[in-house]
Formats: sequence, structure tokens, C-alpha cells
Amino acid sequence: MFNACEPLPDAALSALVQQVKLHNGQRPSAVSFAATRIETRIDKLATSCSAQLMQLRDSLDTDCIGEASALPRFSAYLNAIDAIQQQFMREARTLGGDAHSAGAQMAWNALAFQAFDGEAARLLEEWLYLSLTCVLRVAKTRPSLLKNRIDGIRLCLTGIEDDEEFPGSAVYAQVCGSDEQARALFDEFSAGCQHISKLHALEYTRGHVLRALDRLIADQVQVQRQQWETRCLDKLHEDIQHIARLLDALLSTCTAESIAAYTGNQLYQLFSAQRVGELFSIIVDYPDSLAAIDDLRACVERLGNMRTVAHSLRESIERRLLHPGATTNDVLMQYISAIRCLRLLDPSSTVLEIVARPIRAYLRQRDDTVACIVRDMVSEDGESELFEDMAQGMQPAQQQREGVIYDEDCLGGWQPLPIEAKSVYRSAQRRDADVLSLLVSIYDTQDVFVH
Repeated sequence: MFNACEPLPDAALSALVQQVKLHNGQRPSAVSFAATRIETRIDKLATSCSAQLMQLRDSLDTDCIGEASALPRFSAYLNAIDAIQQQFMREARTLGGDAHSAGAQMAWNALAFQAFDGEAARLLEEWLYLSLTCVLRVAKTRPSLLKNRIDGIRLCLTGIEDDEEFPGSAVYAQVCGSDEQARALFDEFSAGCQHISKLHALEYTRGHVLRALDRLIADQVQVQRQQWETRCLDKLHEDIQHIARLLDALLSTCTAESIAAYTGNQLYQLFSAQRVGELFSIIVDYPDSLAAIDDLRACVERLGNMRTVAHSLRESIERRLLHPGATTNDVLMQYISAIRCLRLLDPSSTVLEIVARPIRAYLRQRDDTVACIVRDMVSEDGESELFEDMAQGMQPAQQQREGVIYDEDCLGGWQPLPIEAKSVYRSAQRRDADVLSLLVSIYDTQDVFVH
């Protein structure tokens, strides 16, 4: 039986005041006085329940954060809270019957936040992060174990080898070493999520839930670092959405602000940030990195962060390429690769125009730029980028008509410049010019090549 001698906490007092207000305006009667007495007893019960929750919360050991022991400890914590809630509701029904069940539920909701405050919230985040990491790994490596564990949720993801290193692999090895352990982990995780939903704790812990998902997504994105040979964004999105829909179902968060909607946007943000940081190296490795360009283009189309990509790459080029340690030929080769990559990334060439400005200005300052361009044009040693392009007929067919360049292959699919591009273009020629024309146009006149 609860000890009803503890002081009334502010939250519970507020809930009681709300209940008492329901009787304002009514004439005093034996029934109303009896109802008030019942509510007072329920509130004293809530006070005792609050003391138990605070004692339970203070007994939590947060030293286990980052360790496998965090999983069973927090699961036991959720079970204890659920037992307290059941006892509270049972005692409340004994005192007031079904007529006062709504008031008892309100009192519980006012107190539930205490169980998930401070260190308890941190442990909830760690429990959720580690559990989701292990569930995702099991779904990839042993999908048959989780088949049909949750009605309507498919967790059979594309298989991978189970011997790969990944964030959380040490915890995974301890708690999912056998098939029986993996099933037990998933069932315990499902029960824990259902406890959180039943305890109405999500409204107090949503921030920590989302941070756990952020960590999971960041781990999955980090695994793809410098993996540019094959496309991976669609697969990442599919895996994360499976896990998010599972969590939505377990936590009963099927609303407009669902976890699945949040994780989709967050994945694109984090993946885009990683690929943008790698873009300089991706351009160096072109065309082997073509798949990475395709993934980044999908991010840009969804996020609309084209100018962020442009300015980040421009900063990287100025820091890593435009310095005396790089030869003029190195700068030219990187510029040519940038032209090809950025036209695939952004057909409007807005990114290319922003990035090319400092490169073109730097090349004009080099005394041997013209000689390097001419030598690359006429070289037949198999290492010339420009000669290879011209030999393979890769340059678009063009005609000079009254000073304007026309691309015969693109006339049918012409698109106007985007609004954000108008401020960075000097002319329509720059967008449709071929690689050689862009190199020649570094100078205001072509006479420097003649002389």
C-alpha cells in the first residue's frame, strides 16, 4: 500500500486543482463532497506514487551508458515503472471506481515526467540507440529471425556479412551473439517501447528519442564514408525508414509528426553534409566516383542546398588546390574534372560558375597556363584530358553565330536559368560551353593562344 503522508508535489497539486475546478458552480451536496474526498485520496495516492518514482529514478546507474548492460538495466527500469502505474490505477479504482478513472489517469500523466527526467532521459536515449543499432544489424544479417515479429512491419532488409566492423559492434556481439539472444533482445525492445507508449512518456522524452535516431543515422552514414563506387543513398533511406516505421508502430506515433518523416529528412541532411565535405576528393577520383555524384544530386534536389554545396566546394578548392605547391597542370586537370562533375550535379551550372571563379582568376596569374593548355590539346601520349575528349568526339557540336554559342544537341531540351543563377552568370555562353571553350575563356581574348 502506498504511503499517503508525503507532501503534495506541484504537478500533482495542479492536476488536483483542475479536477476541483470541474465542480465550480455546483451547489454543495453530499455527492459533491464525497467526490471531493475521493479525489483527495487519489491525490494522496499520487503523492506516494511520486515518491516511489523519484526513488526509483535516483537509483538508476548511468555509468553503464555505452555498455551492453545499459539494455537490461533500462528494460528493468521500464518494467518497474509499469508495475507502479498498474498498482496506482488499481488502488485508484478501489477508492473511486470507474467514475474517477479519468481523474486518476490525469494524475498519473502529471507525474509520469518525473520517471524520465534528467539521467533517466539520458539512459532512455542510450537504450533506444543501442537497441535500434542491434535490431537493424540483425535485420540485415539474420532477417529470418525477425520475420513477422511485428504485424504489418517488414524487417527483412538486404543481407550483409556479419563479420564487418560497425558502430556498436561490441555491444551487438554481447547481446546478439546467438539467435536466441537476438530474438530475446527484440522482444524486450518491443515490450519496452510499448511501456513508453502506455506510460504516456513520449511527450516528455521525444527529444531524446530523436537524438537516439540521429546517432543511429549518423552511424549508418559514417559507414559510407569514402565509399563512392556504388550508389548507397536509396538503400540507406530504405533501411532507416524500415526502422522508423517499426518505432512508429511500437510507440503508437502514427501522426503528421511521425518518426519516419523525421528520419527521412535527417538522413538526407547528414548524408549531404558528409558528401559535400568529400566533394573535392570525389572530383579528384572522377569518373570512378560517378555514383557519389548521383547520390549528392538526389540530396540537392530534395534539400535545395545548391548554393551551400557551391560555397563549401569553393572553400575547399581555395584551401587545397590554389597554392604554390600545386602545379599549373594539376590545377587545370582538377578544373576539367570539376567541370564534368558539377555539370552532372547541377545541369544549370550554377555551382560550376561559383566554384570556377577563383580557379580561373588563379590560372590567369600563372605564367605557364597557356602553354599547359596548348600542350594538353596537342598531346597524344594518352594522358591528355583535352586530347582524349576531342579524339572521342565528346565535345558537343557547336556553331558560332553572331558571337553566341549554340549547342545543337541541347536545343530541344533548353531550360531557362534558375533564379538563383542569374546573379552569377556573365553570359549564356558560359553555361553551354564545352570544356575547351571554358579553358580558352579564362582569358578575355584568344590572342594569347595565337602568340
